[in-house]
Amino acid sequence: GLAPVEAMALGCVPILSNAASLPELIDHEQSGLLVSPNNPEEIRNTIHKLQNEPSLWRQLSLGARSRVEALFSWDRVVGRCLEAYGLT
Repeated sequence: GLAPVEAMALGCVPILSNAASLPELIDHEQSGLLVSPNNPEEIRNTIHKLQNEPSLWRQLSLGARSRVEALFSWDRVVGRCLEAYGLT
C-alpha cells in the first residue's frame, strides 16, 4: 500500500480495488475511489468519470493529500507504532 500513499502525497487521486487492506488507505469518494477487483469496465468508467468531472478530481486530490498529511506523516506513523508496542 505504499505506492498509493506516495501518489496521494503528490495529489494524485487513487483508484483502488475494494480488496485486502487497500480500502483502509482512503475514504471512498472523499480521498479516492474504490472499484471492484478484477473489473476492467468499472475501472475504465471510474477513470472516465474523473476525466469528465474536473471538480471531482480536484476535490479528491485535495482529500487525498489531506489524508496523507493527517494519517501517514512520520510523526503519526511513529505514534501508531509506539501505541502498538504499548510504549505510550
